[in-house]
Amino acid sequence: MSNENPAPKLAQIGPRHPLLSAFKPGTLALVICVVAAALFLYFAHKGPDATVTIEHLTVFPVHTTTSANMGQPGTLGQAETHDELYVLAMVKVQSRLKDRPLFLKDLEGSVTSAEGDKRRELAASTSNVPRFFLGYPQMKAEEAPPLLRESTIAPLQSEQGLVLLHFPIDKDTWAHRKSADITVSFYHQQPVTVEIPADK
Repeated sequence: MSNENPAPKLAQIGPRHPLLSAFKPGTLALVICVVAAALFLYFAHKGPDATVTIEHLTVFPVHTTTSANMGQPGTLGQAETHDELYVLAMVKVQSRLKDRPLFLKDLEGSVTSAEGDKRRELAASTSNVPRFFLGYPQMKAEEAPPLLRESTIAPLQSEQGLVLLHFPIDKDTWAHRKSADITVSFYHQQPVTVEIPADK
């Protein structure tokens, strides 16, 4: 009887298949791609935290002519004309947030002429809105509470109010404009811009 220990029998193991070697890293990369795509689609379709709509809009052009008294008493100088345009928009801001309020920061509008000249103006302050209707009583029918800066909009709720914009342009420039819009900005969310329809 031999005292020698038998040599262990080792199964011959060949090299791993390349596909098997890459299985775990490939699976991990695939999972990361799927998660990234899902996140992209979620945020892409999530949209802004608020929607802004123009419920009603009125345009009020003002054309004035003044004559300067120049030279000898009783003689009039060359007449001067002045054009300006007011946009009265009833704007509704609807919150899409479910867990926190919206804090409205500012209101502004812009108009781009047919030649490409762009003017951006802040909306009239709360105190100036009533003064406009005192100065132009013929617009009294359009008077409404203004949309307030610094207002808080509860989750999934809305606020509506008048936004009064003033542009130093004539009605022809407005009628043939390239574009016009109203922008509502917030303290913790991205601003939302709504286009003013071309036929308004």
